[in-house]
Amino acid sequence: MPILTQDTQPGLSLTNDDVAVVFACGVNWQYHLLNDPDGTKLYGSEQDLRDACPGVRECGIVELEVRVRRWVQPQDIAGLNTTPPPPPSGEA
Repeated sequence: MPILTQDTQPGLSLTNDDVAVVFACGVNWQYHLLNDPDGTKLYGSEQDLRDACPGVRECGIVELEVRVRRWVQPQDIAGLNTTPPPPPSGEA
């Protein structure tokens, strides 16, 4: 398995100048984003949200922009364990 670095990590890697467009369920945006300790899930595409949430007709979909204001706790990716766990006993 390759070493995980900031250049190779999967997902979003924003600098302070970058903006990402994401999508969220309308009800999650209105209520869960700030009032739910688990927050809300953001999707990278409208279709991903539609596929994951069958109630979007009732809840609506919001398109959002996300940007980094600052890193409160800098990453230390070198400290991550990137070795996959062994398979359960009895499996190869």
